[in-house]
Amino acid sequence: MSLIKVKSRGTDNVTGRKNLIINGAMRVAQRGTSTTSVAASGYFATDRMKYYDSAQVVATVEQVSDAPSGSGFQYSHKVTATTADSSLGATELSCPLWYIVEKQDVDARLAYGTSSAKPITMSFWIKSNVTGTYTISAYRSATPARVQAQTYTISSANTWEFKTLTFLGDTAEAIDVDLHFYFNGLVGGDYDNTSTTSGWATYSTGNWAGGHTATWGDTTNDTWQMTGLQLEVGSEASDFEHRSFGEELALCERYCQFITGTNTYSRYCMGIAWESSTCDGGMVMRTVMRAQPTITLSGNFDCLGSPQVTGTTASAVHINTDNFSLRQTKSGSFTANNAYLMRGYNNATSFKMEAEL
Repeated sequence: MSLIKVKSRGTDNVTGRKNLIINGAMRVAQRGTSTTSVAASGYFATDRMKYYDSAQVVATVEQVSDAPSGSGFQYSHKVTATTADSSLGATELSCPLWYIVEKQDVDARLAYGTSSAKPITMSFWIKSNVTGTYTISAYRSATPARVQAQTYTISSANTWEFKTLTFLGDTAEAIDVDLHFYFNGLVGGDYDNTSTTSGWATYSTGNWAGGHTATWGDTTNDTWQMTGLQLEVGSEASDFEHRSFGEELALCERYCQFITGTNTYSRYCMGIAWESSTCDGGMVMRTVMRAQPTITLSGNFDCLGSPQVTGTTASAVHINTDNFSLRQTKSGSFTANNAYLMRGYNNATSFKMEAEL
């Protein structure tokens, strides 16, 4: 299918960053390009693209080098159902993609809760072996919770198709929480009763995905791919906003970033032993993170100094949004007040920092 080009409409899309989606071209994959045996909700492979499942689907989530010809994209986000849910429960739901937009990025701009509430338009390229009508549920877990589901149709199996759909503004309730978009794939019967395509409504299970007929995930090897995901203020879709890889990576690092050492003895920082069992050194994140992150260390570490201390236990302490302390401990092994070079020891090491929504 040829690339559809639509001119920008409205002042919101004329200048500045228009795409509210981070990594919509699916180029950044800090966690790796493939995660297998995914059986629970979470972030896997392509950055910022979350998986949701309350059903029994087990999936492989990947960043793949497959995109519509002539579209300007190189990669797509692919989800494959490796274990199907062939007996879906009425309250079960599986979504190959779940994207969350921070409240502070949209609350003032969309003017929800006022008579000036603005629509937002989503556009994307999609490919699946499962044809039919799909829904995307926009959701805010406020009091009361609000939902609006819009539909799109995949007409041809295993063929890239370009889609646009518009979510109407909410004049009744302001945005006081993050804005969620669930790309529904497999929908239990309790979720598919009442259509909300005409606007926002108070949430109930019955109006979550009215009109959804597609059954992605009820057959083994069902596939679902997306690229070129854009969300912009206004009622018209415009050309995709391509950002540089460096800028996109920095935006992703607000939520997740890695410090990695690929060499046998990767040097990280200088530390001071403040007692015979403990040495601390300062580490700085490349990007200020959204919130205090959870930090996971992998590999073995040591402290090179006088004396060298191997076999330490390494951890992250004093964690802030832009820095933390690397702490290495080993009973009775350090010389207090001595300086040590803190490094990986005879292996690859890494720090994973996550502050996801």
